[in-house]
Amino acid sequence: MLPVTLKMSNLHSGIPSGFGSNSSGQPRPLLAETATQAILYLLILIIGLPLNTLVLLLVYKCQALRSITNAFVASLALADFLITLLGLPVIVIATIAQSWPFGGTFCQISGFLTFSLRNVSILSVAGIAVDRYYVIARPFILTITRDRALKMIVFLWWSGLLCGIPPLFGLGLYKFSPTRCLCDFSWPDGGSSLAYGIYLFIWIYLTSLLIVTISYYLIYQVTRDHMKYKAQRLASSLSPGSGDSSIPSELKSFRLLQASLSRKWASFMSSSSTFNLNASSPSDVAMESKTAKTIVAVITTCLVTWLPYFILNFHCSSLSDSKPPRMLDFLATWLTFVNCALNPVLYALLNRQFRHCLRENMRLWFRLSAQQTSEDASRLAGTTHNGGITRSQADVGDGLAPFSTRRDLPRPASRAFPVDSSLFRNPLVRPRSASFQQRTVPTQRHHSHAAL
Repeated sequence: MLPVTLKMSNLHSGIPSGFGSNSSGQPRPLLAETATQAILYLLILIIGLPLNTLVLLLVYKCQALRSITNAFVASLALADFLITLLGLPVIVIATIAQSWPFGGTFCQISGFLTFSLRNVSILSVAGIAVDRYYVIARPFILTITRDRALKMIVFLWWSGLLCGIPPLFGLGLYKFSPTRCLCDFSWPDGGSSLAYGIYLFIWIYLTSLLIVTISYYLIYQVTRDHMKYKAQRLASSLSPGSGDSSIPSELKSFRLLQASLSRKWASFMSSSSTFNLNASSPSDVAMESKTAKTIVAVITTCLVTWLPYFILNFHCSSLSDSKPPRMLDFLATWLTFVNCALNPVLYALLNRQFRHCLRENMRLWFRLSAQQTSEDASRLAGTTHNGGITRSQADVGDGLAPFSTRRDLPRPASRAFPVDSSLFRNPLVRPRSASFQQRTVPTQRHHSHAAL
């Protein structure tokens, strides 16, 4: 009876005390504050849903994007897509109502989906970092095949969804938060909620952040070492003391390896297609700068969007009497949803292959739209049918068109209504009976010929 009673208490804990009133007893916020919260949630919904849908469609339609690395990107886009599709519309409604009008059971379901899918999103970012590290920095140590990539993606989703199940059975609670305007994991309850929150922070966020930071740092270090080694070898080969102009075999092998790594890195993170092996130092510096900026953007996104959420929750859990300001608590939670709009830009739209595929599909779509528009215009111009042969109305005037055609249609003959062939005779064809008449009937002579 204890688990059943505990589960029923969880369900009732998600129901507010009354529609239009806050379950925590806090006064209702001002209209401007409510409108600001609703607009911010709606902004993530409007931006994140189309962008993640676009990423999934591009991976599905473009053969060049169906790679192992883009499988992790598609997994991340799918998690963000489900958050914006299943979670944010309900959150916007609850924000406008300033209460939870859907009942305690749906509060548990919504809290589980929103919390679990956000965990999957964090773990997918770590999976992308691990995949890029092994492909770029350690290509000969471990090869991530399609089967291994699929197993990794299944493990990431299984871990994220599994971490959202314990609050359904009493280890923490899913409650409606009037300041955050959603059903979320209840951190301020303390006890089991605080213990499970620490576990989530270590396993989900801290582990993922360390993996992302270390992986991209090692990738950057490998890329920088290759740049330095390339510059040194080129400088030594071009020095006046080197009489042999041939390239050493080790330099050739290094250049081949560096070119392969450069293409892989550029296809993942950069807007350029490949590194130029014979390029000047400014281009190498620019490429290194782009790589550093991309890595800093990824790590900064992980820090800014999730770190305030955990810091504020741990602060409220350790000090039960202190409550953060309403808008501060809302903004810390809202930043976790900003990932849904930033991830497709960082991992897909900044990629050269994704942009190329997007341009090709847009050209095809505009071409099909223009063709459909021209066909509709010609159809609206209208057509006329004459004896089963179509003739445009532009050819129809006072007389026949120069190249118009006609077809002699058969007419049924009967005794009551005899057929007059002259009515259905084609004037352009000489009648056969007339030729026979000229052959059989002799012509009459003139009277002068008769006299002679």
